[in-house]
Amino acid sequence: MPKPKMMRCLLAGVGAFLLLCTAMHCHRPPAPATNSPARPEVSVGDNSRNSLDWPGTYIGTVPTSDGNNLVTGLQLRKDGTFRLETTPEGGTAQPVVETGNFEWDRDGGGIKLLGIDSTNRPIYYQVGENHLRQLDLVNQSIEGQLTDRYHLAKDTTGLNGTTWQLKTLDGTPVDIGKNQPTLTFTILGNGLAGLAACNRYRTEYAIVAEGSIDIPHPIATKMACPELATEQQFFEALEGASSYEFMEDNLVLRDTAGAIVATFSPM
Repeated sequence: MPKPKMMRCLLAGVGAFLLLCTAMHCHRPPAPATNSPARPEVSVGDNSRNSLDWPGTYIGTVPTSDGNNLVTGLQLRKDGTFRLETTPEGGTAQPVVETGNFEWDRDGGGIKLLGIDSTNRPIYYQVGENHLRQLDLVNQSIEGQLTDRYHLAKDTTGLNGTTWQLKTLDGTPVDIGKNQPTLTFTILGNGLAGLAACNRYRTEYAIVAEGSIDIPHPIATKMACPELATEQQFFEALEGASSYEFMEDNLVLRDTAGAIVATFSPM
C-alpha cells in the first residue's frame, strides 16, 4: 500500500496535468471563419429542363389585357437564347421581333425571358410536354374562363423558325462562297425566304400532309451574277420538292419519285 506522502505527490501531479490541459484548451485559437456562401438548392430530379425535348418553336394565339388576341411564336434554343415574334390576330403588319437569353427557374419547370420590359409583356412560361403555358406578369398561372387559351403548341413540322444553307443540288455539291443559297422558314405563318445565289427571294409553302411540302415559284429580285444557272436550278429544286425529311441534322427535299433534289445543312 503506497505511503501517504507518495499518494499526496501523485495526486498533486495529476491535478497539475489536468490544469495544464484545461489551460491549453481554453487558449486554443478559434477556427477561422469561412465566408463561403450557402450553396443554392438545385432540383436534381426529373423536370422539364432535363427530361423533355424542349428546344423548338412554340406557336399560339393568346388573349391580351385589352380584349384582343395576339399571335405569338416563341423559339427556344439549346444555347439558352430565344426569338419571340408577336402580331395582332388578323393584322397585316410585320411581327414584332424580340431576341435575347432566357433562364430556368430553380425547379427546372419554367423559364423567364431576359431583357424584355415586363411591365405589360409576359416573360414567364411554364414548360410542358410539347407546349408552353404563358404565365402572368408575376410568374403565376392565369386562371378563369380563358385559362386554356394561354398555351403555345410546339411546331411539329420542325421547320418553323429554322434557317438552312444549300449543300447539294441533284446530288452534286454546291459551293459558291458568300452567294451560297439559303432557306429561312418564318416562325409565324408559312413564309419562306432567303438568298438564291444572285437574288433574294420569298414565297409561301404549304404542308399538305405529314412530311409533304408544296413550294410555289418564289418572287425574287432581278440582279445578274455569274451564278444565275445555279440559282435557276435551285428554284427548280424548290418547286419540284414534294416531301421533306431530316437526315443527320440535315434537311432533305425529295421529288414525287422519291429522288433527292436538294440537301441543306443548319445555320
